[in-house]
Amino acid sequence: MRILQKRRGWMFLILIPALAVGEQTIPPNRLFALVNEGRISLAVGRFDAVKHWMPSTAFYDPPQPQDRFTIYGMKGKLGEVRITDPRRPLPEDTFANWYPKVSPWNWTEQPQAFAIAGPLPDLSSSAETLPLDNPEAVAVASDYLRSKGLQVPHPFLTQVFEVNLGKTLGKGLLICAHSDESALRDDTEAAIYAVALVRLSIKGKNKTIPLASQTSFKPAHQTIEQHKASYGTRDFYRYIACLDLNGDGRPEIVLYRAQFDATVVDVYEWEGTRPAKVLSAYASTIL
Repeated sequence: MRILQKRRGWMFLILIPALAVGEQTIPPNRLFALVNEGRISLAVGRFDAVKHWMPSTAFYDPPQPQDRFTIYGMKGKLGEVRITDPRRPLPEDTFANWYPKVSPWNWTEQPQAFAIAGPLPDLSSSAETLPLDNPEAVAVASDYLRSKGLQVPHPFLTQVFEVNLGKTLGKGLLICAHSDESALRDDTEAAIYAVALVRLSIKGKNKTIPLASQTSFKPAHQTIEQHKASYGTRDFYRYIACLDLNGDGRPEIVLYRAQFDATVVDVYEWEGTRPAKVLSAYASTIL
């Protein structure tokens, strides 16, 4: 756009740049939560256009009854629900411990999913499910465990996804694996592990990045309870979403961690070639 302005006998040309078509839109304001089967079980936080990532402990804004949430999983949009419980009146009854019931949805395939406040369009997931015996994924997990001193030629994989993490990182793998607790015996040695890994090719070199990792070795002379006394009960990890949550064109990774006494949800974005945890929410499961 051009504007001609006359001042003291001279003509000035003022250039005003037009808005480019297709430029990045204003970042969204979004409230995030974990939905576990029939309830919102944990407030995770929000992304604010001004303050950016905000943990759930930084504000008090629980939803009202009949407020809608859109549910997303690793395959994308899973449905919409409404809050059905009445809102508690006291500020100390935070969204995190309110645990409101939601309207029914089909959670049989993915019981824990990522919920975003409001009715939303399909945010495309960058994840494609791969077989649990995918040779590359098996080798990545086995090599990582070997680097931690555990010899596990055939690790028990629970999730394998191929993901596109944007122009900088390109395609990679998301892998979850854990040891089989049902196979543990007091008089038998065992590799005990739970890992959530990202496999990338960075500047032509393969790199395995652990988002979460627990590894230990139980010798044959140590009972299961003795081992737990030293190392605790291993966690259970699940990738639950891989979506562009803040409107920057790059997907964030959402990881669910079921602990012995708590539920944790972590959200990671990428700073260059390194993951950065931008939100982490915790709720005790012991009353």
